[in-house]
Amino acid sequence: MTHTMLAGMLIMALACWAYTLAVVLVRSRILIEQRANEEIL
Repeated sequence: MTHTMLAGMLIMALACWAYTLAVVLVRSRILIEQRANEEIL
């Protein structure tokens, strides 16, 4: 049973880091697009 709990916690921690990375990448893309649009104007 402890192996199952450990596996579940590791998967959830990995999912949390993956979500964090996805948010950072999306936010970076938005900032880059905003700066590019400001340069055009």
